[in-house]
Amino acid sequence: MQAGFFLSLASLLDELQEQYLDRKRAEGALTFADVAGLARTILRDHPDIRKSEKAAFEAIMIDEFQDNNELQKELLFLLAEDPNRMDASVPSPQ
Repeated sequence: MQAGFFLSLASLLDELQEQYLDRKRAEGALTFADVAGLARTILRDHPDIRKSEKAAFEAIMIDEFQDNNELQKELLFLLAEDPNRMDASVPSPQ
């Protein structure tokens, strides 16, 4: 009986999420996570844009960095990497 309840709940949550995403698309709305994810994708997949952005900063100051937030870490690593690195991937912390 509990399995049926959880399956129904999961189905309802899936439907709700789909409606939410449809509404966001229809309204042209983006959340902070959407914008940050797009920035990461652009920096990761377009080395020419990343090179230009890295050159624009002499230093990066971060307030309240969350080291458990993978998206924030990846954005930082992409912008703070070696200026000559051009791989289409997120660099390691080293």
